[in-house]
Amino acid sequence: MSILEPEEFEKNYIYLEYTQPSSPNQKKFCEKYVELRKEKPKATKKSHKIKTYKESYNVGNKKDEVIEKEADKLYKKLKDYINYLEKRDEYKDILTKSDWNKIMELKDETFEHKAAPDVLALNKDPLDNNIEAFSELAIFWYYPNTDLQCKSMLDRVVIDHKNKIIKLIDIKTTSKIGEFQQSFENFKYYRQLAFYWMALYYELEKGSMKDKLNIDEYDKKTYILALHTRDLPEARLIKIPEDKLDEGLSEIDTIISDIKWHFDNDKWGHTKEYYENNGIETLY
Repeated sequence: MSILEPEEFEKNYIYLEYTQPSSPNQKKFCEKYVELRKEKPKATKKSHKIKTYKESYNVGNKKDEVIEKEADKLYKKLKDYINYLEKRDEYKDILTKSDWNKIMELKDETFEHKAAPDVLALNKDPLDNNIEAFSELAIFWYYPNTDLQCKSMLDRVVIDHKNKIIKLIDIKTTSKIGEFQQSFENFKYYRQLAFYWMALYYELEKGSMKDKLNIDEYDKKTYILALHTRDLPEARLIKIPEDKLDEGLSEIDTIISDIKWHFDNDKWGHTKEYYENNGIETLY
């Protein structure tokens, strides 16, 4: 989101540094204070502090002047945590400073990369109608020749009408960027990307983007933007060859066939082979 939708990122995320309360009473003081501020926003902070302190601690016969001093001292100690409590409902998540810095570093690496900004159309002119870019593109579709409903969420799709190119880009984080080839195979990213292309074909031929273009007239390019999250931040743009996508399509077809069999027969406890081969399964 930071790379592709920076305005949305700023609306959804913030980083704060704060010290956690060291006792249940301190935590109660903070939570009650924030609660009271929401209930009675026009009342003074002084009255809020005194009332909250009385609800959180046994004050005995202490005068309000003494309670106010103790409450004010506690408030100053915990004001960063109170700020966190006040902010947490405004944002999707509150990040630590180290996480925030890591995200910003990876964003900088991406924008400073020799090819990534152009491939992802990150600096695209909003008035340039020759380039269309879509982020977090959700597509609901049916697998060909079946009634199986599918959903895909594509990180980035760039359509270059002038040069007749469609680019599909997926963003991955990795702690071992030097071994990304192994991750690519282990997690079968080629299969995921092939599935995404099927979704995009459907969307352009039958979905909401129908009649937008003739997909067969466009060259198709597939990339992974790999972001290194450990040690030194790094961005690498990796082009995925067609033969790997073809391999993914073949695997998908086999899997979908099995899934359809399970739906049709409503059997989910074991594999299709288990049911069709008297409980015996082959190691492939």
